[in-house]
Amino acid sequence: LAGSPGRARPLLSRKPAGCRSQPPAFPSLAGRFRFGGALGMEGESTTALLPGFVFGALAFHHFNTDSDTEGFLVGDVKGEAKNSITDSQMDDVEVVYTIDIQKHIPCYEPFSFYNSAGELNEPALEKILLGHKKTVVGWYKLRRNTDQTMTFRERLLHKRLQSHLSNRGLVFLLLTSTVTSSSSSTYKLEYALHKPQEGPFQKVPLVVANLGMAEQQGYRTVSGSCISSGFCRAIAKHRSEFFNEDGSLKEVHKINEMYATLQAELKVSLNIFLENMSCVAFNKKHKI
Repeated sequence: LAGSPGRARPLLSRKPAGCRSQPPAFPSLAGRFRFGGALGMEGESTTALLPGFVFGALAFHHFNTDSDTEGFLVGDVKGEAKNSITDSQMDDVEVVYTIDIQKHIPCYEPFSFYNSAGELNEPALEKILLGHKKTVVGWYKLRRNTDQTMTFRERLLHKRLQSHLSNRGLVFLLLTSTVTSSSSSTYKLEYALHKPQEGPFQKVPLVVANLGMAEQQGYRTVSGSCISSGFCRAIAKHRSEFFNEDGSLKEVHKINEMYATLQAELKVSLNIFLENMSCVAFNKKHKI
């Protein structure tokens, strides 16, 4: 569309539990290793961002276990409204939701929170998600030598997790690996992010962010919902060296004090200057 570039205005960040009661529609999208772009119903789209180190940890866990593995994805969901104005001055508003996956919680044993019929073991689930229940955005499954399709039990389990976590926007990350060489030295790893939409599951565009990517998401201005306990301990240990009790930076406070001192000195110099100018004007008037 011709005209001025789109303008973006931020929308309030939403927690997974606060997702819309009717998730946006997603057209079928085939692909492997990366799903790019934002597809969806007109005026609304959803993408997902998976850090490279999280993806690496999932792959490492998968290839170092003998059985299928599963777990939960933790992060948050953010929204942004983009308003594009065309030559005809018609507004075209598109709401883009980004599922920001920040870390994963592995389950080290199969059927750790459900049984063979897909029924939840709520006490075990509460124990696994202790302290992270409100920040769960999805769950994952790592399978071997299977197709990239959800099983009936996985679909049933997903709906029950949606109900238990009160999160209609819950997503499912499926990773499958297959042997591609006769010597079993080469594997093919495929992945896709699934989300239910009015019955069937559709694939959500998923981007694995790496340090070498040309297009980055920019610097984070706020802390994520998943902060490690070690990071918090390190900050708490040295916090008094850099921050005041009210949370302000000590360096900023010192700079403000220096600025106030400079202002006071400038006022003194200004008063001396005004007095000298008055004396000069008086002497010139009376020809002294």
